[in-house]
Amino acid sequence: VENAAGFFSYALKDGSLEKDLIFTPFSIKLLKNNPSGKRKIKKELNDLRIGDVLVKNDGGLMMFIETRKELTRESARNRYTDYYFEDIFLICTRPDGSLFWDDQIRKYQLSYDDEAKYSSYFLFATPSSVRLVFNDEIKDENTISEYVFSPLGPGKRKSLFSTDLHRMKLMFSKALQVSSDSFLVPSLSEGKYRVVFVQY
Repeated sequence: VENAAGFFSYALKDGSLEKDLIFTPFSIKLLKNNPSGKRKIKKELNDLRIGDVLVKNDGGLMMFIETRKELTRESARNRYTDYYFEDIFLICTRPDGSLFWDDQIRKYQLSYDDEAKYSSYFLFATPSSVRLVFNDEIKDENTISEYVFSPLGPGKRKSLFSTDLHRMKLMFSKALQVSSDSFLVPSLSEGKYRVVFVQY
């Protein structure tokens, strides 16, 4: 979506096919802290892509919306593509579709001609909490961060580990959760493919 001012939702009533369509504008908090870095409050958010949607036990939803953009540059002989994967917006709704809470996770993933294989995030979910795991930046020596929260409200960001000296470039968009406390994530660096096991 190039531009969006909010989101639509609806809830089916018990025993009825009737539905109420609700439009909820993005909060001032999200519009003020937009990825462009400008302090002026915008009316819309730009370059959005819905990444994941989780259904809560109460019937509400959790939406994970990522800012993504591709720019192509051409010369007489070559063509280059820049990939920008930036902030993640978290939208949590009540069972009726209205906004319960929202939050914004800052990240700046810029890469060139790599099909964005190291960008985006991995969603690790358990009944009690959700973790978003991602590369802080796209480079050889990098910090891996996670944002941990519950359906009840925003959480905290912290650093998991560093890839310094390990020669790893992790592809979190291709990670796989294998249990309630562990996941696998592939690494491709200097032509070498490895699979990293992460356990909490």
